[in-house]
Amino acid sequence: MSTADGSYQQVVPTGWSGTVAADHDDRLEPDTRSYTEVCADTPGQDYVSFTNLFVDCARGDDQGPGTRASPLRTIAAARDRAQPGDMIYLRGGEHPVTATLTWRPERTACGTEQHPITLRSYPGERAVLAGDGAIKRLIQVRAGMRGWRFEDFELRNAKERCLELQEVTDFEIVGVVAHGARVPFAVYSSEGVTFRACRAYDFSSAGFAVKTGSVRVQFVDCIAHDSAPRGNRDGWEVANSTRGTTLRRCLAYNCADAGFDLASDTVVEDCVAYNCANGFKLWDSRKVDPAGKHQLRRCRAYDCRECGVLLAVRASASHGGGGGDNHADILNCTIVNCKHDIWIGTSSDEGYSSTATIRNTIASHAADQGRGGAVRALFVENANDCRVLEETNNCWHRADGPLVISYRGADFTAAQINNGTWIARTGLGQASFSAEPLFVSVAERDFRLLPTSCGVDAGVDIGLPFEGRAPDLGYAEVTAPAKAGR
Repeated sequence: MSTADGSYQQVVPTGWSGTVAADHDDRLEPDTRSYTEVCADTPGQDYVSFTNLFVDCARGDDQGPGTRASPLRTIAAARDRAQPGDMIYLRGGEHPVTATLTWRPERTACGTEQHPITLRSYPGERAVLAGDGAIKRLIQVRAGMRGWRFEDFELRNAKERCLELQEVTDFEIVGVVAHGARVPFAVYSSEGVTFRACRAYDFSSAGFAVKTGSVRVQFVDCIAHDSAPRGNRDGWEVANSTRGTTLRRCLAYNCADAGFDLASDTVVEDCVAYNCANGFKLWDSRKVDPAGKHQLRRCRAYDCRECGVLLAVRASASHGGGGGDNHADILNCTIVNCKHDIWIGTSSDEGYSSTATIRNTIASHAADQGRGGAVRALFVENANDCRVLEETNNCWHRADGPLVISYRGADFTAAQINNGTWIARTGLGQASFSAEPLFVSVAERDFRLLPTSCGVDAGVDIGLPFEGRAPDLGYAEVTAPAKAGR
């Protein structure tokens, strides 16, 4: 959130390991940079010169050279001069955007893999690209563009989208903050787009949206928070018919609907969702790829009004139309204080169903929070909703009542989970149990395990790193020295 002095404060949960800003080398090079490179196809060396362009909307002149001493006035002028390897520096302060800044290959150069073109704030300053709330898009990058890097500036106040990428390739967005739009960041039918340390807030649809046809879009250390208060407002929305989306160390909080609303197959690692209606919604992983599968690893969801993790299939035009079978691995996750910690069901009548593997996971302290209805650590509606469920080495716990699991119309208590009834009646629950997990501090939302927890060394090897005899349950391993002192 923005403070009076123009700096930023960020709320993050205990133990979250992501960064909230990109790391930069703030040493400013001279206006022209020369590099010596070895050409693969030519003996000897090739000398390549790159240019630094400077933009100052207060004192610049688009007819000038664009140097530090004589900067350009507009981003558009610098955009259309830049060549592969060039750097565009935006001087600090507000850059009003009165017409959409459009990147199109017929007038703007593309970067290369070795020499991307970079648009970023001047080191030590903060450039703000500001719309008036009526302009639909601040930046739109059109089909055929590739090889650009946007870094370390702010986008605010657009009617629809602050940054929209359409059919682009090899773009990197680093340390950019966008807010005050329906969708601050949107990617359409693009390939090889990476977001690092970006932040979206004050949105009325989704903070980050990956639309149909996109391939290999990844998010690292990104944050989405504080959506509009009601309706279908998600931190992330990944549509049907996308492939290869990954999220690592991302955080979503204060979202009216889901922190992460993910269709198609998605890899989600070390991510956190809290104070949302739903933490992680996982849909239709096999809509495109018959072997597609969601993979949720070492993630946390807590204080969610409905579900910590929701696994379902549906037919939804808003996610690409049609449905598909849904497969998901939920591995070494920690889900706390949600109405349903894990809910497996469907909102489709087309005969699709879900297959789930749940291992080394803790679902604890599921609380009604005034919503009414059945409240469970694990809730599976019926046989059609989940044709296959593999459930081993998990901790299912509720502090507010005896019923812990509902499975295809049958309820199971903590005693039945521990005395073998759960295994005998369902064939599930090998090495699973119901007990207080013993977190470091529930009050401070520190859900690491104490060394004395029954979840220490209670997991099964699923290929993730661990210390000790066996993996611990939940998202974080107790260190080997702490285990040695047990």
